Amino acid sequence: WSSDVCSSDLFTLRTNYNHNKNWSDAVGTNDSDRNAFGLTATYKHSEATRFSLSYKYQLSDFERGDDISNESINIGIGQSFTKNTFLSANVGQSNVSSGNDTISLGAALISVFDEKTSGSLSYSQGVEINANTDDTFENWQATGSLSRILLEDLKSSLSAFYGKGDYSTSSITDTFLGASVKLTYNFWQSKRGSSMEGVLGYSYSDLASSDKGREYTGHLINTSLVVAF
Repeated sequence: WSSDVCSSDLFTLRTNYNHNKNWSDAVGTNDSDRNAFGLTATYKHSEATRFSLSYKYQLSDFERGDDISNESINIGIGQSFTKNTFLSANVGQSNVSSGNDTISLGAALISVFDEKTSGSLSYSQGVEINANTDDTFENWQATGSLSRILLEDLKSSLSAFYGKGDYSTSSITDTFLGASVKLTYNFWQSKRGSSMEGVLGYSYSDLASSDKGREYTGHLINTSLVVAF
């Protein structure tokens, strides 16, 4: 969940919390529970410029072995260059209980080409707690996406990504790439913000690794129904 603690024309304070439970039957994996809490303060300096300060704490509780926590603080800026072009960037520090501390970076360029089409390019760099191997993964990733409204209630999106990372407790290096296409149909939306959407998507993923036994190529077709209240 996420909610605004307070909000005004110049200042917004937002909190969020999420919980994930991860299972895996594969040999060498470890079930875990993940709890994450975040707090973000945003200051609107002008119509074109915004500043933000965020704090996030994540704890992964593994069924076997030691728990791993990740505490991070980030500062960010958002800048509109034209009516249809927006750039955001952030930098911060992540402190991991297992000792794999790192600087986190992020940037995204968003452009609206016309009333129906928009695109973005983004880059992120940081450290993540692996869900099922009580390990951390220091990585970077570049992503490009394109969205277009096909009909009044039908939207399409296309995205592709490429990245690379290293695990902290082993000498394994992974290189990953993929692409996805998605159709989203809005069945209804109320004036109060409630809505129901149907999603149909296809994704392709490829993982190359210094550990050849980890390599794979995947194809996934998924459907979902999203209801917001």
